[in-house]
Amino acid sequence: MPFLKERNKVSRSRQLENLTRKNGLRHAIFNTVGDKYIGEWRNDFKTGKGAMLTRYRQLYEGDFDEGYRHGFGVLAYELENKIFVLEYRGNWKRGRMHGFGLRRFRDGGVYIGDWKNGKRHGYGLMWYPNGDFYAGDWVKDKRQGLGMLVRPDVNRYEGSWYNDMKHGKGRFIHLTTGQMQQGVWIRDVCVYCTFIDIRYRQSAIRPTKYPIQKTFLGDFLVDDEILTPHSGVRFSANLPSGIRKSAPRRLGLDFLDSSSNLTLFGSSTSSHPFLAVQPPSQPPTKTKDLSSNLHWFSSFIVSSLSIRIFIIFGRKRTRRESCAR
Repeated sequence: MPFLKERNKVSRSRQLENLTRKNGLRHAIFNTVGDKYIGEWRNDFKTGKGAMLTRYRQLYEGDFDEGYRHGFGVLAYELENKIFVLEYRGNWKRGRMHGFGLRRFRDGGVYIGDWKNGKRHGYGLMWYPNGDFYAGDWVKDKRQGLGMLVRPDVNRYEGSWYNDMKHGKGRFIHLTTGQMQQGVWIRDVCVYCTFIDIRYRQSAIRPTKYPIQKTFLGDFLVDDEILTPHSGVRFSANLPSGIRKSAPRRLGLDFLDSSSNLTLFGSSTSSHPFLAVQPPSQPPTKTKDLSSNLHWFSSFIVSSLSIRIFIIFGRKRTRRESCAR
């Protein structure tokens, strides 16, 4: 009767075929291309723990799944003196480096971090053979995202990356000169950046002779606060009637020469005709005499208002002369 027949019966030919398949642990299996494998099998596939030496003299020890390196494993290559050197140690997926792992490149570079489909992808640390060090994001084997690059001379860049280039907001810290460059970068070029002095500038390896000139947003014809730099030297604007508004926006110590005349960009030959240097005024001493403090404060207010009125009238006169021309 049909219902009394044995179901899922394996034929004799299939039984003989299954007997010929490799299953379990095999001591050594050689193939036609010269590879050698020692390890576990399942239905003719390398599955489980094993070690494989390829014809390219690469040795892999770790997990296999259906013939692929899958799981955790160690890959090494053989030198001429029969010594194996570590190349990769970490996770694998279907024969490719995938997950977290460490790789030593043959040129001397070392990478520790995330992998995806055989490429650096995610967060990782990279030591380059030339001495550079990078810590940050990777996308398909390229630096992309946020990261920090440290040069051998300890100068470093911190900011955005795209396609293995500095791209976006970032800052480049020059520790050798004690200065910092920050702004916007496009394809490794700083298109909108400013330089400022960093802390402990004089303890740098090669500090600059003068601090970087401070950049002000306002024009000194309008904002008189910028006429007092950090050096304590005050500048007064002796502006003639024909002065234009395109005045220099940078004031610093390197504008001054030994003759106490304000010069442009450190040149002692061309003195600026519109600005004069006055000696720094001493701050008022702390006394209990309230009247002296009030007298000093009132004189300061009057002088500030007079300078402001002089500047405003000078601007109006300049505009009238320009319109008359």
